[in-house]
Amino acid sequence: MIVKISITGRRKNKLSIPKLMGGFMLIYTLSVMLYNTISLFAHTPQKIITISHRGRVSGHGVENTISALQYTVMNAHPDYAEIDIQETKDHEFIVAHDANLIRLCGIDRNIYDMNLDELVGLEVREGSFTAVLSDFDDYLSKADEYGQKLLIEVKTTPYSSPDMTERFLKRYGEDIKTHGHIVQSFDIDVIKKIDESDPEISTGLLLKHTQGVRKGPSDFYSIEKTTLVYNFIFSIRRSGKQIFTWTVNNPRDMKRLIFFKVDGIITDNIEKLNDILEHNDKAKKL
Repeated sequence: MIVKISITGRRKNKLSIPKLMGGFMLIYTLSVMLYNTISLFAHTPQKIITISHRGRVSGHGVENTISALQYTVMNAHPDYAEIDIQETKDHEFIVAHDANLIRLCGIDRNIYDMNLDELVGLEVREGSFTAVLSDFDDYLSKADEYGQKLLIEVKTTPYSSPDMTERFLKRYGEDIKTHGHIVQSFDIDVIKKIDESDPEISTGLLLKHTQGVRKGPSDFYSIEKTTLVYNFIFSIRRSGKQIFTWTVNNPRDMKRLIFFKVDGIITDNIEKLNDILEHNDKAKKL
């Protein structure tokens, strides 16, 4: 009896081009994720720059006043006190955030419509605290006396004089460099003029979201906290610039942004930020 054995050839496995491309894309994606993860955990941690928003500790004084600065210096010891300055009608500089005086002074007038001598000494109120408006000369002098570095926000309006930045630098540039103060502004022209006139002064471009990032001369970006994600922060830091973020008052946001390795945090709650950083330092030593 003859038994016939049929030999069936093996089916050849063929990989299609789409499958190959899909495999390569998966490998690439996993590699990028692995690289970012390693960078996140292996990167040597840098000290977070602590910055008190408007030069105060929340609940202890009126923003942008010398009395609030004194409390902040003595009790919170921030790396920088962030303050706001504006040009007056007679081309001087007052320390204040709002263009209009209604919120803190109860006066419905604009700073750019008033001379310096009309503004200095006006009573300002915040909560149960009262203080007075100060010109930038007095505020800067006190900060230098206290040994407190400032992050100076230069505010502009449609009424700002064309040579405002030049006069600001001529008057305060040497003091800023001598005492290690830095400058930021939403107005990119201010940043450009400072960089062109005196590149030794560290400058930052203020932005409300990451989509507003533009290549420019600034040394750092100061960006509103809600739009910041790790990959963006990582890419900016790789470009050689620093990332500051504002205004971070919630401890959970502080911890997230510290984990994401921002360079500086601007906060009203500077004492809480100090506590978190101190806890982190102790944990690293265990």
